[in-house]
Amino acid sequence: MRLLSRLGLRPVGDQLGADCPFTQERRHLDTWQQLATRISQAGGKPAMAWIRIDADELSRRLSRRGATRDANKLENLQNYLAGLDLAPPVGPFVEVDAHSTIKQQVKDLAQELIQLH
Repeated sequence: MRLLSRLGLRPVGDQLGADCPFTQERRHLDTWQQLATRISQAGGKPAMAWIRIDADELSRRLSRRGATRDANKLENLQNYLAGLDLAPPVGPFVEVDAHSTIKQQVKDLAQELIQLH
């Protein structure tokens, strides 16, 4: 269980979900392939899901959320947005549209993952 935690993974029933950004895996295909191989060797079926979001939608979400932790981001919004990497992963991924409702995002993601596996 500690290994799963260190990797940012958590058990979900008999499935395993990763909810970390995995920036290196998203930006470097060889790093993703290494992680995917480890997951496959452990009996898993790796898939990367990526939420497509643009700067305008991200700004709206930060404002709507109204969280204290976002205050500095909102005060320096252009600097914050300029430092983000919103580009899609370099390797294979399942895309989720951030403009859809949460219900639709989950439905679309589930359908895509079922088709993959």
